[in-house]
This record gives sequence, C-alpha cells and structure tokens, in this order.
Amino acid sequence: ELFVSATDFQQSETGTPANSPGASLVAKVLSRADQSAQTLDLKALPVFQSRGPLKRLAFGAGVLLLLAGASAAWPTHAGIFANRLAGGVNPWPQLTFLDIELGANTSATRTGDDLRGSIARGEDLPITARATGRIPEEVELHFSDGGRAILNPVERSSGETLFSTTLRSVQTDVEFVARGGDDRREIPRVFIEVLEPPDITRLAIVVTPPAYSGQAAFTTTDADAKVLAGSRVEVLALCDTDESAAKSPIQGQVRLLPEDRLVTLTQGTFPGTDLPALAFAFEADQSLRFRYELRDSNGLTNPDPGLWSVEVIEDRSPRINLIYPRGLTLETVPTGVLLLSAAVQDDFGIQDLILTAEDQRAEGAPLSFPLEFGPIETPSAQGGTTQFGFERMPMSTLVGRDLVAGDTLRLELTARDTRQPEAGTGRSPSILVRVLTTDEYMRRVQDRLSLVRRRTSELFELQREKLRRTEELLDAAFGETEAGDTPEFTSRDRMDLAAAASGQRRVVGDAGSLLRELASLSGDVLHARVDSDAERQLEQLDLLLAGATSSNFDPAIWQALIDQHQKGRLGSAGFAGHLLDLTGLAIEINLTHATAATESLARAEETTSLEDLQLALTAAVELQAANLSAIEDLLGRLAEWDNFQSVLSLARDVLD
Repeated sequence: ELFVSATDFQQSETGTPANSPGASLVAKVLSRADQSAQTLDLKALPVFQSRGPLKRLAFGAGVLLLLAGASAAWPTHAGIFANRLAGGVNPWPQLTFLDIELGANTSATRTGDDLRGSIARGEDLPITARATGRIPEEVELHFSDGGRAILNPVERSSGETLFSTTLRSVQTDVEFVARGGDDRREIPRVFIEVLEPPDITRLAIVVTPPAYSGQAAFTTTDADAKVLAGSRVEVLALCDTDESAAKSPIQGQVRLLPEDRLVTLTQGTFPGTDLPALAFAFEADQSLRFRYELRDSNGLTNPDPGLWSVEVIEDRSPRINLIYPRGLTLETVPTGVLLLSAAVQDDFGIQDLILTAEDQRAEGAPLSFPLEFGPIETPSAQGGTTQFGFERMPMSTLVGRDLVAGDTLRLELTARDTRQPEAGTGRSPSILVRVLTTDEYMRRVQDRLSLVRRRTSELFELQREKLRRTEELLDAAFGETEAGDTPEFTSRDRMDLAAAASGQRRVVGDAGSLLRELASLSGDVLHARVDSDAERQLEQLDLLLAGATSSNFDPAIWQALIDQHQKGRLGSAGFAGHLLDLTGLAIEINLTHATAATESLARAEETTSLEDLQLALTAAVELQAANLSAIEDLLGRLAEWDNFQSVLSLARDVLD
C-alpha cells in the first residue's frame, strides 16, 4: 500500500502545492517509501519469479495440443463443437436412435416430426419403438398427462431391436413421445385421436303374420323375435357414429347365419320415429340368426356386432284327440250305431273335419262324411283353438249297405286347418270295427262280465283286509284295558296309520278301474243295440256324451244316466238296464264309501288331537264296512247274472 501511494503521488500531474497542509504528509510518504524500497530483497518477491508462469504456459500448451489432436481424430465432432461455440445449431452427435410405429388397426400419417393417427374407441393400441445404434435396456413413453410406460425388448436382430407394448381399450385421445439411451429428441411426437365407431343403439323387428292366422302385426324392440312361418319380417337398426362421420351415411351389410349369406342394407325409418335406419326384409321360412357389419366414412367398423335371432314357429298340423270310443277296436252287431266324438286342436283354425270309412270287403273308394264341429273352451298350455266334433249314425250308413256278421270297417278322422297356401292335415289313429253275430257278441259280453266279477272279488278281499287293519289300529290305541291305562298313540301307531291310509287309497284306485270297466261295457252294449228295450237309455247316454269334451272319464255322466233309469223316467230295459244297475253299484262303491273312508283316514293322519283321531278312525271303520257290504252286494248281483247266463247258454246249446 505504501509503494502504491508513493507511486500515485509521484505520477500526479498537478502535484501538491508546497504551501499546502498536505505537502508535508506527501513528503513523509515518499520518504518512507524510499527507505522501505532500500530494504527490499527483490529476488525473494514472487512477482519476480518465472517458474510458476512457465508451468501454466506449459499446461496451456499441452491442452492446446490435446484439442488439436482430438480435432484431427474426430473432425466432424470438432466442427460441430466449433459451430455451436460460435452460436450455431448443428445437432450434437448421438449413439441411440428411436422411431415409433403403430399397430395395423391404427390409421397413421407422418407430418414433419409428428405422427398422427386415429383409432376406434375401445380398441387396443399396439405401440412399437424401433431402436438402432446403441441399444438401450428399455424405452420409456412419456404421455402428455404425465404418465409413463416402460417398453421392454421383444425382438432383436442385427443393428436394431424392437420394443413393444399395447394400450388396452383406449377411450380418450393420446399424446406421447419416446425416450431411450441418449436419444432425447422426442421425435416423432405421436398424436392419437379416438373416434367413435359405428354401432347399433336400437333394433326393431317388425313382423307381419300371414293373413290366415288372423294375428295383427307387431314389433319387437331390442330383443329376439318369434314369428309364425310365412310371416314377413323387416329388421331396422338405429345407428350411432362419430360426429366427424355424421354427414356421411353409414354403409354396411347383414350376415345371415347359419347359411352365412350377406344381404345389402337399405335405408328405412325406425318405427315410432322419423330417424333413418338401416333395414333388410325377408319372408320367414326357417329360423335364423343375423348380425350387422357396419362401416362409416372413417373406415371404422362396429367392433362387437351383436348376434340377433328370429325363431320361426311352424304352424303345426291339427291334432285329433278321440274322446269316444275310448278304444281303437270296437265290436258291434249289424244293427249297432256309431257314436264318435273328438277334440281337434290347431294353432289358428280348423277348415273341416271328415270321417273316412273303409269297407275291408269292398274294393271301392272309402266313403267320407263331413262332421259338424264347434269351438269349445279348453285350457291349453300350447295355446291355439280347439274344436269339438260329434257324430251319431247307424253302422250301415258307413258303408252304404246292410252290415252282416264278419264285416270289418276301418274308420279314420281327418282334419284340415286354415294354413295358406297349403292346408295342414292331421289324422286320428284308425278305429277297427268288427261286426259280430248277436250270440257271439253276448258271449264276449259274458267274458267281460266274468272279468269284472273276478276283479270285484279281488276288491272285496282287499277292502276286507284294509278294514281289519283299521279295526286293529283303533282297538290297539283306544281299546279298553284291564289296568285302565290312558289311551296313547305312539309313533309305531302313526306308521301303521300311514300304511292303512295308503291301502285304502289303493282300494279307491281299484274301485275306479272297476267303475270304468262297467261303464264301458254298458256303453258298448247300448250302442250295439242288442237290447231293443233300451232305446231311451241309449238316447239319454248320447245326449250326455255330446256335452263331454274331455277324454277323461267323467262319472257324473253315468251318475245322471243311472239316476234317470232307476227313477223309471227312461222306461224299463232288459239286459242293458241290468248293466246300468251294476254300474250304479260301482259308482256307490267308488265315489261314496271308498272315497269317504280315504278322506277319514287322511284326517286321522293330519290331526294331533286324540279325540279327533279316535272319531276319524271310527268313521273310517264304518265307511269301510259299508263299502265292503256294497262290494258284496255287487258280487251277488254278478253271480246271479252269471248263473242266469249259464242257464241261457245251456238252453241255447240244447236248442242247437
């Protein structure tokens, strides 16, 4: 500081006036500086040493030599360095180069450093990064929303490696770049636009049934349809597409399965709206499935075309259910009459009902007889309409001549429905009619009565056994004891009661079978007209059967007939009247005593009161005893008739 101050004072141009107060101070500084300068060792001062600067000079020269060598070895890099040092924009050299490729389902174009593409909403977006040069271990995708995705190598070859990933079910627009290794260019920058693919928002199936069915046209919306064969079906689809493609109509076709046939779609109007729809029409002759295959102006297709179906229901041929006669083999005599009734069911309507009679002895064509029929109300799970046909005519009318013993006829019912253009035809099972002599017919009746007697005897034994078991059960539970114990109904007694009830139900079943056999025999004898005194009984029976529209056996018909007969309102009758009396006994056995006994035992099973239990068992015993007495009465009547017929047979043999 002293030397600097002294030097400054000496180099000052103005100097310091001698008479000024500072002159003495300046003089002192100069004097002190001179004295200090004389004491300095100039060789010891660093400023006069040359070793340090020489080292620095040598280091700088070495650095310059290294830079010159590097520039000579890598002239391109040296030029880029010099260019950027001077403010240029030449890119730095890199070892890794990345490129982006999109999947085949993505429409993509390159514009400069941008890669732009589009994809249908909901589709997957495959992304592939192609790396050349120095291959990185992984490639990163950086999305505009801050997300990242890591791509791992999937395929390696000489000079390049592919990194791949897939974005699942893309719903919104996507923007991203790829980075890997020393490639930080972020080129290309990828922009993916998500487009709304064409799709069906509503579907309507308009069905116009054929005129003969009488059904009104109907429309099924957003569901499969069931249609009658021959219906005209028009399918219309309301479509939705992306706004960018809204001005261009959607085009497409429909694929019909299982024939795998393509049908071009036409323009229509969706039912109930004025919106345009894609439509196709066909006449339903077989069930099919179909799906719409759509394409909009962007080239997008509906990604998941729904599969719809139209089930075609055939108009079935009429179904004939024979009500009377109940069997398919009918035996009669030349003077007999035919009673025929049938229920005919069809999906929509019956055109006619025809009885065909074929004479097995004649060579001519069978005779046909149109039958009158009318609608009836019958519950049916299958729907449709049911008609009831009834006919009563002499057997000789069926062949146009007098019948003789040995004739055989084959009868068949044929029904035609209202189907167009060709009516459906239904046929009943054939009924075989055998014409017998009166004696032969009566022997067949006698055989059937013998069978009835045997079954009645079996029913008698069964009812007697069930009565004995019920009495034992009643005595065991409620009988008097010497010790005067309180009645108790044990679990074992409950088991015995269940067995007794089950046995009584069997009695009811066997009694019902016996009743049906006697009623069938009575009806056959009346219609064979072997008893000339039973004409009024025959007319009353036919009148009652004309109202029976069910094939189930109806005991009320026979109850009404027997009631009229036994009150004498139908006049007297011989053999046929005897059969009606036997049938009346069978009705009493089945519907009065046996059924009531079964109900009493059922009440006994359900009750928990000992008093009610005893009353129910007592009533069951009384009813079973009454039923046993009625069965015994029926057996006696059958035995009397059997004896009488034996006398007649013996007398006939003597006469012969």
